[in-house]
Amino acid sequence: SGRAAQKTAEKMYGISSKNQVLCVTHLPQIAANADTHYCIEKSTANNRTFTTIKKLDHNQKRDEIARLIAGSNITEKTIEHASEIIELAQRSH
Repeated sequence: SGRAAQKTAEKMYGISSKNQVLCVTHLPQIAANADTHYCIEKSTANNRTFTTIKKLDHNQKRDEIARLIAGSNITEKTIEHASEIIELAQRSH
C-alpha cells in the first residue's frame, strides 16, 4: 500500500543519515525520498546487452516519478502528483 511504501521510505531515509543506501525501486514514495536519482536502462544491440546509467536532474527526477505513477500515459495531473510527492518527501526530512 502507499502508506507502507511511505513508512519504508522514511525508515530508509533515516538509515541514510549514517550509511550509504543504494535502492532500486519502482515505488514513487520511496524514489521521491532519495537525494540523488539515476535512471538505469537496459538495451540490446548486435546480440549484446548494454546497461546505461544516467544521473537525473530535478525535472528528470519528477518525470521518472510520474512514469512510476502512471506508466506510459503521463499527463499534467500525473506530473503535478509527482511534484507533490517530491515536495512532501522534502518536507518530512
